[in-house]
Amino acid sequence: MVVFGWLLRDAEPFSGTPWMFVFVVWGWILSLVLHEFGHAFVAFSAGDYSVQEKGYLTLDVTKYVHPVMSILLPIVILVAGGIALPGGAVWVQPMAMRSRGWRTAVSLAGPAMNLLFALFLLVPVRIGWIGGDNVNLTAGIVLIAWFQIVAIVLNLLPIPGLDGFGAIEPWLSPSVLQKADQFRPYSFVLLIAVLIGVPDAAEALFGIADRFTGAQDVPGEVWASYALSQFEFWSW
Repeated sequence: MVVFGWLLRDAEPFSGTPWMFVFVVWGWILSLVLHEFGHAFVAFSAGDYSVQEKGYLTLDVTKYVHPVMSILLPIVILVAGGIALPGGAVWVQPMAMRSRGWRTAVSLAGPAMNLLFALFLLVPVRIGWIGGDNVNLTAGIVLIAWFQIVAIVLNLLPIPGLDGFGAIEPWLSPSVLQKADQFRPYSFVLLIAVLIGVPDAAEALFGIADRFTGAQDVPGEVWASYALSQFEFWSW
């Protein structure tokens, strides 16, 4: 990510180089690792020591990602509609955790890591450490942070298979959980269909990301729009 960030910094604006694409993809993969590490760390704190045996208490990307579900599919969706989908997976043992509250905390830990990563990226831009003549690098950093907010909002939806549902799952009745399990195999496909097929849904999602970056005194909509145009280097 650092190497391609350096190449991106030296590229001419509006040059249509592939460095924006590669830089943002590596940033996205890093965010997946941080997201899943957050789940694993809190699960370990909650009493699920199996995550240590599985190697989840590291930042080793191979422990978290699946070549298709974690990398290929999210990149395809990013290219098709600029939508950042969650793609990693950490297998935890809920029954090993101390309480339902801890199980909720485990589900929320992943989105919390995305939020911290977004702030980590945006603070140097806000205080002026990055910016000025570094148009491409600044735009790429803001786009990665912008994707974090999109991913957080999606992940917190109370849909089976997402962290938002995982947070409330320990508190639901068995009958509700049984119905949710019937819907679970189709939830991810339906979510993608709605986001791609219903423009207002995607626009509302993007608006939240724009407002968050704007709240950090970063013109996220402007930077992200430019970065997305450079991200799709094949269209130049």
